[in-house]
Amino acid sequence: MRNIVAAITLVIGLFSASVFAETDNYFGLWSNVFAKGNFGKGSPWIWYGDVSGRFTTENDGKFGIGGAVTRAALGYQIDPHQSIMLGYGYQYVEAPYTSGFLHEHRVYQQYLYERPSSFGNWSLRSRLEERRAEGSD
Repeated sequence: MRNIVAAITLVIGLFSASVFAETDNYFGLWSNVFAKGNFGKGSPWIWYGDVSGRFTTENDGKFGIGGAVTRAALGYQIDPHQSIMLGYGYQYVEAPYTSGFLHEHRVYQQYLYERPSSFGNWSLRSRLEERRAEGSD
């Protein structure tokens, strides 16, 4: 029985060595800026926006942008804890996350539930996105 286990381990090790030899190594950093507010004191109409950058290094060690996302939305505050929104998002992605470049347009609908607690603010988001992509992939 030990010989069978040793043989299986050897075969798996030999096949996995070729997989590890072809592994790409890069470092990535995703940064975000978010903003939200309402249209006047006491107004139930709200706005939201965010910008995200995905910075990365590839095997050559050069650091650059690998992608960017921006979103904007308008919505309605149902009560102090619940809101609904309709928005648009744009995403640009390039290597190493895709083989060429990709422009993606997203229309989305969102439900957000927020609740403060003694540990901080908790939120639950449900988002439905319709995506349209164009690019080299």
